[in-house]
Amino acid sequence: VVGDPLDSIGSGPTVPDPWTFADCMKVLENYHLKGTFPKACLEHLDKGVRGLVPDTPKADDEMFRHATTTVVAGNATAVEVAAAAASALGFNTMVLSTFMEGEASEVAKTWSALAKEELRFRRPLPLPACIIGGGE
Repeated sequence: VVGDPLDSIGSGPTVPDPWTFADCMKVLENYHLKGTFPKACLEHLDKGVRGLVPDTPKADDEMFRHATTTVVAGNATAVEVAAAAASALGFNTMVLSTFMEGEASEVAKTWSALAKEELRFRRPLPLPACIIGGGE
């Protein structure tokens, strides 16, 4: 996940959840998704908005007072290690970005264009080339 935000990278119950039931309902409304959601889920969110069911623990919850969470190897680390390994294998290596985001099919078009550029014109790197990127 770009930037290694702890609440988004699978940390589960070890970090506070900054989002509320109201935030979830806003997303559903903003993207006109309420009609596509299961009735039971909508009812649960509605109960949460009205305070009838407890929300997930937030940053001020006692349970987090002594909690520590450390990212051991995030996206940038993985890209750096891959680049070092490729260089050690003799590839001309370039890290394109560790902040790649977007719909996979759209991002794939960029990677495809880059591969075509490499094969036809030998740029941005001379062969053998290894262009690395990371993100979500």
